[in-house]
Amino acid sequence: MTDAPHLSVEDIAGMIDGTLPEHDRERAERHLAECDDCREELATCTRVVASSVTVPVRRFPWRNLLPLAAGILLVVWIRRPAERERANAAPERAAPSTGARIATVSPAADASVGAGSLRFAWHPMEGSIGYRVVVKDASGAPVWTGDATDTTLALPDSVPLRASVPYVWRVDGQRADGTTAASAESGFRITP
Repeated sequence: MTDAPHLSVEDIAGMIDGTLPEHDRERAERHLAECDDCREELATCTRVVASSVTVPVRRFPWRNLLPLAAGILLVVWIRRPAERERANAAPERAAPSTGARIATVSPAADASVGAGSLRFAWHPMEGSIGYRVVVKDASGAPVWTGDATDTTLALPDSVPLRASVPYVWRVDGQRADGTTAASAESGFRITP
């Protein structure tokens, strides 16, 4: 028996799997020649490793993946042009349909109305989820817009419209399916 320190677990494992560096292996072999305890420990560990059931490593069959990847790319390549055509065919918000105009009620075309009694009204659009009223001046510049879920909307007192100046208004509607419709623009004036 020797007074030198016993082999470490790492030394024994390196001896078994052959990964112990050469100079450490020589030192370990000299120690094993003199130490019964370390020889017995090495023999026991070697038997345990040798008797352990080796589970075969199951490898992924990469050669099967190549045809699968090619198939996926082919499907994507074929479907891609069809999706682009469909995306280009319908804009996100459809333009107003010429067959689905919103009919305005008040103010009537070319009517003169008092500023305090100006209330916009129109007939409902089937499937509507909301409306937007747009008032513009004679140059076409927006003066006011208001949103409504009903078919009437009053001009707020905070919006000053000048007397005898021509204005136009229209109403845009949106349906739940994303399609829209609009009324024709209708002129009106504020009475002095």
